[in-house]
Amino acid sequence: MRSENLSEERTTRHKQLPYRPEHSFKAGLQWGWRDLQVNYNFRRSGERFVTEANTVRLPGFSLHEITLQYVFRVIGRPQSVKLSCLNITDVRYQVLENAPLPGREWRAGWSAAF
Repeated sequence: MRSENLSEERTTRHKQLPYRPEHSFKAGLQWGWRDLQVNYNFRRSGERFVTEANTVRLPGFSLHEITLQYVFRVIGRPQSVKLSCLNITDVRYQVLENAPLPGREWRAGWSAAF
């Protein structure tokens, strides 16, 4: 979807809005077996312009993420442990100019209901 500048200014009229990629895509898969759940997510973002005149751009990027979650009970109370890997392929990318985002990132968590 093209986000277009509709101002009257000649140098920016009908230009793509800054930081809004023309194309983006997200998809996910979820699989579960007994108490184990696996989630995979993919995100693709096309290039985006930094300036209103569309003269400077940031490249597009693709990200892959996976999460494993195991659900169990302790004294009848539901618990879960989770391990995630974000940006699996360690892509260097920016959503805003001069603000790089993390490479591969690991997260672990535990939740409990009382």
